[in-house]
Amino acid sequence: QMASDIESEESESEGSLFDAPNAPSSAATSRTTSFQIVDTSKSPKKRRSTERPSTPSTAPTRKIPRTPSQGSPSFRREASSLQQVERPLFPSPAKLSTPQHEPATSSVSKGEATKKDLGLLEHIFCNIHLKPYVIEHDAELQQLYDENGVSWGTSFILSQGRQSGRWTNDAIKEKIHRLAGTDGEKMHLVPYIMSDREAPKWLNNSIGLELDREQKAILENRGRGLGLMGPWEGADNWFGGNVRFNAVLQKRIHPQDNAEKFHIRLEGVEMLFSNRFTRALGSRRFIQIHVGYVPSNDAKDVASFLSRKFVLNGRIFIPIPPKDGTLYAIEIDEDYERLPIRELGDHLRWSFGRFLHWHNPIELNKRQPLVKYFARIALGASKSIPAIEFTPSNIFSLEDGVTEDCPPGKPPAEKTLTDGCGLINYAALCQIAKNVGYKSVPTAIQARVAGAKGVWLLHPDDDDHQPKIWIRPSQSKIKYERPDRAHHILDLLCAGQVGSPPNLSRQLVVNLWSNGVRPQLIEDLMRSGLEEITKPLTSWGHGVMDMEALWDAVSRTAKTTSSRLGRLGGSKSRAIGLTGQEFEKDAWLECDSSTSKYTTEEAKDNANDSATADSRPDNSRDQNSGKPSSFGEVAIEMLQSGFHPSQEPYMAEAIKRVLEAALNDLVYKCHVPLPDGTAFKCLVVADPLGVLEPDEIYYKSSEGFTDPETGITHLVLTGDVLIGRYPLRLPSDIQRVKAVDKSDRLSKYQDVLVVPIRPRRDGQKGLISFMNILGGGDLDGDMVFLIRLREIVESFQSKPLTIPTTDIEGQNFEKKVYEVTSLVDRLEAVDVAEAQFIFQNTSLSTFPDGKFKSYSGWHDDAVAKFGLEDERAVRLGYMFNILLDGPKTGFRLKNDVYQIDQVNSTANRVRPKGRYIIDILSDLGKRLTDAHLNTYDTIASAQRHQWWERDADLLVPLEHAKSLVADTERPVCSKYYKQELDLIKAHIDKVYSLWQSASAEGSEKPSVSSEYGYSHKNTPSASREGKRSNKWREVSAAFAKKVEGVKYLDQDEVKASYAYEKNRKFGFHVAFQTLLCLKASARPGGLVPSIRSFDQMRAFTTGGRKLFSTA
Repeated sequence: QMASDIESEESESEGSLFDAPNAPSSAATSRTTSFQIVDTSKSPKKRRSTERPSTPSTAPTRKIPRTPSQGSPSFRREASSLQQVERPLFPSPAKLSTPQHEPATSSVSKGEATKKDLGLLEHIFCNIHLKPYVIEHDAELQQLYDENGVSWGTSFILSQGRQSGRWTNDAIKEKIHRLAGTDGEKMHLVPYIMSDREAPKWLNNSIGLELDREQKAILENRGRGLGLMGPWEGADNWFGGNVRFNAVLQKRIHPQDNAEKFHIRLEGVEMLFSNRFTRALGSRRFIQIHVGYVPSNDAKDVASFLSRKFVLNGRIFIPIPPKDGTLYAIEIDEDYERLPIRELGDHLRWSFGRFLHWHNPIELNKRQPLVKYFARIALGASKSIPAIEFTPSNIFSLEDGVTEDCPPGKPPAEKTLTDGCGLINYAALCQIAKNVGYKSVPTAIQARVAGAKGVWLLHPDDDDHQPKIWIRPSQSKIKYERPDRAHHILDLLCAGQVGSPPNLSRQLVVNLWSNGVRPQLIEDLMRSGLEEITKPLTSWGHGVMDMEALWDAVSRTAKTTSSRLGRLGGSKSRAIGLTGQEFEKDAWLECDSSTSKYTTEEAKDNANDSATADSRPDNSRDQNSGKPSSFGEVAIEMLQSGFHPSQEPYMAEAIKRVLEAALNDLVYKCHVPLPDGTAFKCLVVADPLGVLEPDEIYYKSSEGFTDPETGITHLVLTGDVLIGRYPLRLPSDIQRVKAVDKSDRLSKYQDVLVVPIRPRRDGQKGLISFMNILGGGDLDGDMVFLIRLREIVESFQSKPLTIPTTDIEGQNFEKKVYEVTSLVDRLEAVDVAEAQFIFQNTSLSTFPDGKFKSYSGWHDDAVAKFGLEDERAVRLGYMFNILLDGPKTGFRLKNDVYQIDQVNSTANRVRPKGRYIIDILSDLGKRLTDAHLNTYDTIASAQRHQWWERDADLLVPLEHAKSLVADTERPVCSKYYKQELDLIKAHIDKVYSLWQSASAEGSEKPSVSSEYGYSHKNTPSASREGKRSNKWREVSAAFAKKVEGVKYLDQDEVKASYAYEKNRKFGFHVAFQTLLCLKASARPGGLVPSIRSFDQMRAFTTGGRKLFSTA
């Protein structure tokens, strides 16, 4: 009966997800799969796919029917006995096309271009009529750049210095011949050439060399930057797009009219993550502009300002729609006060319209909601790496499974049981593992391919040796008429792997407490967590291997090794599991609702030296002194150089800062660790065989986990567990489910969480997917956490799906959902210039306004006062969730709602203290933190009398210089030595005065920078920290200048030694690396040479920990 029910709509559901003109006449048939696939020759209830044209097929396509009811006896029989017919999404061309960078007009000149020749956006953006905004440009200087061969990266750094007032045009012209050359030769030397300083010996030019590789690939014009073409210019398995040219949108006071105006400020150049856009066109073709949250009263002005063509060094850049508060501006095939140069590849640039048509052709995607169309343009900016290239004939469509009660039309997300989860065969996963470097074949991956996004799970029974992939309608986001090689390449985001166990968080603690978990249990976990942090950092003395143990403890507490590996991993970091989604870092967890995210001029006064960001292996180290910016790295580098915290207060203070930060993180953010083997975080996938019941899950670890109660190691998780995903704003966002052992059917699926595709029944919504009850989750890459700690699970009381009693969406929001067709109609009704502005202004009006941050705080206040299940708290939780997705759904908060909620929230902050779980934990944590820090102070100051003495090893060069001066047997030499020592002292005395001036503005504290080297917070403290950081760099740069007239003394060592004698902090600030080398050379065994990349990967093995734990 089920098969006949879904039979009649077969012809309307078949066909390619892409408008391919030459669809194949036959389809490949796979072996039996078990996504409840039945014969679909008659299908009146099959979901219609209104956007997919019908394509004839010689074989019937078997579809996934609506899922049978939970008690249906036919469910498992149908899942295991029926077959599926696959349909390729793409034709099989004789030769795959490659997105070569040919001239934008191809065989049609711009003057001859018509709507018939080009796509709509190609026609509109054939010539740019937007108003220009000059970020930085000088026609005379640009001509010198072009004539002398100053490369793009070098000119970017020069422009950053010109914009900040650091370098004048005349100074650049004077040194133009010294600046000429490739980026690998000159880019890292710019600050030193311009200031006539000697470059440090450890200067790194890796970013410049990478830009040189990309430039050669651009000129080769074979699409090599997309990757998967083997080694290139000394780099194995090379792909491009890893370099970022950063800028930031600011508001500043305009000097002429004293009014606030927007401004683009250039930032540093960094080696970060690659994405499809930068791989296809090259890193140099993009500027990444950081904007952040835009307040509603500024939204129109921001969109209007960005709807321009931006000029940088004679090249024109056009912004594309934003992604997460950041947008890319792409270089187009037009110039400003310069002539294109073929030798630089200028003839290979694309028009803006060609870029848009290549990535998201508007003609084929007109039925999308407009906000989603723009959001999908930004999909190409996702951090990813190229993992495999599919033959077009091996990319197939696969229908989604939906619930029995799913309404006609496009299935809602809560009714889609396989939402975002497709299939990929073993051959493809093997190839991905080989290309990426996984030690084992992953079970599932999160990726982008062929206009689709989501998760792809190992096909249960396809053993074809050719790589294949199956895409569901819920995954398909963009349609293509003529997809090229870039669209056939799978862009890998991450794979299902064993990750670090999750800690508790404020939201998680509140939800557990509200659902029955005793406060005493959470307090005990906090006590043990604080003790676990403190003990290894305070259990040291002068034992044989105490400092080795302390090094390991500092590294693990400060997460130094993992952060270093993440920096070294670059584009591959997330894909290979070095970095990834961390619940605690998500914006919705710790929100500061008082400020917007884009910066002001005052908060950005620390960028003068960021021009040298390209010359560092990472951006966390002072270029001149070699001093790291993090306390963790300062401590471990001093430890491994032979310092002892009881004898060197500078290091003792750094270790204390590490301890203090870890304790505060645990207490104030409730990052309470759970015992090993009791918590996991995983990528979620749909049950490929339909063997799990609605309240069952399956999880198998490839490495195993040890039960803390029995000491037995298990591979498969069993028993009752808690499952949830962030954000946790509602009582039902965590559920108690049963983990079952289905290894007889699901054994090949490991390091991912398999959830049922049998629906759950809700009293108001009917049948819904398993993930929907977890805060409206889906299967396109959501990470969930599992908790199996018995005391927590047994006391937890699951709540049914929390549904508000009022129409929150209707009462509080306006939903303006326009389709792309409405925009197309507007564009076609006006002239080209106006059409360009309309398109840009509309596409750039999708920045988040940050109001969800306010609702995050207001929800916290309401929960503290009324409880998580109170209607007022539930409403605010829903408001937060809706606003979080607002830019993608079209929901806009009504004008008066925010003001009313703001007034009400002020009253909610007034409440009795002491009964709320966060108050209880905060009081306990503060008492315990003070006690642990006092314990550390007692241990560290046991030999405090030695702190007043200088380290004799560090004074050796100075004492040696003094002895040469005092050598009466060689008076002539002594005279020269004295002159040189006096020159050095005079230089250091001058720098010391600068340091004292900088210190007067605040205590020394290494700057804690964001990922891109600037603070996101528009606050006075951020401004002060930025200015202070800039002054510290000025001090170290002044110290590093060569002292003229010193020929016989080793000025680096004598300078460092004298600075240390003058003031301990001053010495380490300006000569950190030199002092560490002096110390290590004086220790038994001496100095061990090592380049930084090897040092950055250093970590103790388990065997090493056993050794010093028993020493």
